[in-house]
Amino acid sequence: MSGTGKFSTYHVPDDGALYVVGETVRLDRSTANVKIIQDATGDYEVYSCRQATEFTRTAPLLRVGLRRVNF
Repeated sequence: MSGTGKFSTYHVPDDGALYVVGETVRLDRSTANVKIIQDATGDYEVYSCRQATEFTRTAPLLRVGLRRVNF
């Protein structure tokens, strides 16, 4: 995870899940890694999603941009 405040970028494993721009999600921090979960009542909106090509030596990652929608 990187970034704080209203706009944050999260690097999550690319396990085939697709995060659609405009979709509402919540963050699950109950494990060692942050998980992004689709949730219509979540606190975040996806504003970008792409493969994190800047990381070439690790397992494939997605770079997911989120913005807070409920304060």
